[in-house]
Amino acid sequence: MGCNAYISDNEILENENLNEVTLTSLISENKKTIYTKYKTPKDFIRTKPFNEFASFINHLPLKSDKLKARLYDGTEKLNDYVYVGVLDLPQPKNNVQYNGNAILRLRAEFLYKTKQFDKINFKTSSRQELKSFLEFAGDDLSSKKFNEYLEYLLYNVNPSHLHHHLISVPLKEMQIGDVLIQRSQSRGHAAIVMDMASDNNGNKLFLLAHAFYPGQDIYIASNLENDDINPWYPLKDGPIVTPEWRFMPNDLMRFK
Repeated sequence: MGCNAYISDNEILENENLNEVTLTSLISENKKTIYTKYKTPKDFIRTKPFNEFASFINHLPLKSDKLKARLYDGTEKLNDYVYVGVLDLPQPKNNVQYNGNAILRLRAEFLYKTKQFDKINFKTSSRQELKSFLEFAGDDLSSKKFNEYLEYLLYNVNPSHLHHHLISVPLKEMQIGDVLIQRSQSRGHAAIVMDMASDNNGNKLFLLAHAFYPGQDIYIASNLENDDINPWYPLKDGPIVTPEWRFMPNDLMRFK
């Protein structure tokens, strides 16, 4: 298997103890924000969000620990050891919130909450017929209409739409709100940087969120390779191995 690859459940379960993964001392129970739930390791301090989108991403609420990630049809996501928290956002009822679509949803939420209605437009050169929010909504800018637009948007987009609105950045320059994205696989995949921390020696850590296929809640990924810093990931050269996907250093991108 190459580094750019989906990681199957069978591969994960080669370690029969994974289902017994427990919360590390860095994860506080019953906390509902990233700041309060995920403590930084010793000697690390959180990175200040560098723009409005980063701040929005960094402060999204989390569901109660008792609530599992669910698929679009309401059933629970079975492999619950791959995540340590679930974003408290209502999920579209159709099978549309997964992979890159989930990140487009977060970007659209940010633009709507900050009243940048004219920028809720994810057309590409090959899909000009895709409606912007203002074309879809007309004079109705209500949250109800926006949620209807989300259903329309996510039904009609694919990873190329997300990629079209991103620019590549070096891995060492990672910031909150950056995206890891691959289009080389049959479905491709994407994850978003939710939080970061650093120490006085220049070492950096980051948290990732994504939603897998089929459509499901967006969740904070576990770090099954290093339980001492779970759910933080070290920023270093080489593949970024999440429980369900491997990303490469050159997969990092940022919204334009």
